Formats: sequence, C-alpha cells, structure tokens
Amino acid sequence: MDFIKDNDQNTFCIIEWPNEKPGLTRIPQNITLLNDSCDTNIYNPDQLYNNDNILDNNIEKNSTVEEIPCKELTMVKTKFGKPKLCFDGYFYTIDRKSGVEPNIKIEWKCEQCNFNSFGKCNGRVKTIGYYEPVEEVTSHNHLPDPARTECLLALEKLKDLATKTSQNPRSIIKQSQTGLSQESASKMVRANNLTQVIKRIQNNKIDSHDKATCVGDL
Repeated sequence: MDFIKDNDQNTFCIIEWPNEKPGLTRIPQNITLLNDSCDTNIYNPDQLYNNDNILDNNIEKNSTVEEIPCKELTMVKTKFGKPKLCFDGYFYTIDRKSGVEPNIKIEWKCEQCNFNSFGKCNGRVKTIGYYEPVEEVTSHNHLPDPARTECLLALEKLKDLATKTSQNPRSIIKQSQTGLSQESASKMVRANNLTQVIKRIQNNKIDSHDKATCVGDL
C-alpha cells in the first residue's frame, strides 16, 4: 500500500497493490481518495511524532517513584537490655554484625540455640539494620509460638509504664494487657509476679532519684 498526498488538489490518495511477482508490471488494485475533511491523523508522520512526544511526557510525569518507608522489626529487650527480634513466632538475639550504618548487616540466632527439648536449634536469619525484610538462613527444629510475641510486647509495655509513671501496679498491669488475645493472656506471667516487677522498677527509680539528690547536695 502506498500513500500519496496531492497538494494541488488538496486530496489524499491510498493505492493498494496486489501481491507482486518478479518481472510483472505493478497494476493498482484499488485507489481511494480522501479529502481534508477525513480524519488523516494516522497518516501524518509529523502528527504521529508529536503524539508520541505528548505520550512520553505524560509517562514521565506519572512515572515518579514513590518511596516506600522501611518497616521496622518487632523487637523487645533481653534481661541484659540487648535487642531481641520477634519474627513469625520465633525469637532471636544478635550473633554478629558487619558493615557500617545504615547498611549494617545483622545475623540473628535463635534464642534456643543452646538447648531446647529437641536439642540445639540452628535457626538463623539476616537483616539489613533493624528493618525488614528478614532473610532466613537456617530453619528451626521446633515450632513457632506467635502468642508469645504478644506476651513479650505486653511485658515490655508494662516495664515502660512502670519506669515513666507512678501508677499503682494494678493499673499498669491492666493497661499493658489491653488487646491481648485469649491465647496470649493464658500464657501471660501471673499478676503477683508482674506486681513484683513493677515495684522493683519503681523502687529502683526512687533510689536513683535519692542518690542523685545526695550527690547534688555535696
């Protein structure tokens, strides 16, 4: 098919050719005339080029990449104040670190790496800093315990309230356990033991304040 524009007659001509064979004269099979009133945008190379530019500009405007904030890991503190990772019902402590911030690589080992009822667990995961994603390195030899995550987070909240407020133990226990599932509540530490934890934290806070006051009087 050939496309010809006659500028003198202000018309367009479309010539369709049959299948060509070597050595034969080209005889047109069909001729169609179009005037300017027809939609000729598809036949105008300049217009096609302009439309492509418009499309490219629109794509560039709408192709801005939205930055997705990194999700922080769910963590609590060990009894020594070190970070403990809670992930998919398993719990890890830091085994080793490498690199520098913010791309520090952390390898976590299962908290039951020393001993459990099935023997030593070699479960390990890796992260970049303290953010997801979490990459599994070695699988565990025991089942996960998702309900324990809620218990640990509730205990962490209890200690934080005991440190920052002077509320009575019953009020702190109630606030820290709000929203616990029934399964997690059944595994929670007994109220008497939690009360002792709260009183110990509050007493340490009072003792620290008294020591600071005595030093200031010297």
